Amino acid sequence: MALLPTTVSIQRLTETLRALGEAPAKGQPRRIDDLEARLVRAVQRDGTGVSVPDGYPTGTLGGGGRGGPVVAVEADENGPADVVAVTSVEGTVIARIEPDERAVRQLRDRHHELTVRAVQAVDSAVAGVQRAFGALASLDDLLKTGPPAPKTCDHCTRKRGKGWDRPIYATGTVGDRLERAKALCEACHSFVRQTAAAGSRAGYLPSDKQISDHEQRGRWRIHVT
Repeated sequence: MALLPTTVSIQRLTETLRALGEAPAKGQPRRIDDLEARLVRAVQRDGTGVSVPDGYPTGTLGGGGRGGPVVAVEADENGPADVVAVTSVEGTVIARIEPDERAVRQLRDRHHELTVRAVQAVDSAVAGVQRAFGALASLDDLLKTGPPAPKTCDHCTRKRGKGWDRPIYATGTVGDRLERAKALCEACHSFVRQTAAAGSRAGYLPSDKQISDHEQRGRWRIHVT
């Protein structure tokens, strides 16, 4: 069973959510509005039509995919790469990218990565809040309906008077004393065992009169046959 947080921890969580609807300072936008505006700007900057994870359409110099260019890095043994050679599938050099252009591409890729991370975080947060409301609604339904009513004795239910039905104690033939399996309360189960011990025929269950008498007296009146 999962360990639940304290009341104070829950209050801190809800305070964080509540703060989204407030402005950090007078004259500034609400945090939720600031979040929306910055997220929209990031997505718009990132552009559209991206088809590969690195942030560039397939078939461009920065993109991958079948038929696209192959990027080979020419690096010195003692330092980082300073020139990138872009070759065709056949191996012909078709472009050489200078360091500043490569840095721009790295910046764009990093921008794309962070934008995706921000969008996913907001999506996950909204989904989490929706799941919380769903779980709380289920709790409300559970409290309204309450636990399911316990199953009661197959033999004496509705024979003892309103509200006096007894829960099931055991299901079976009471050690082969009954021809058919029954779900009996402890009292009826005991009755079958006692009558068999007293010499009664197998399968003997209490009559309605015996059940009523047992409800009044608290013990069985057994007729030996």
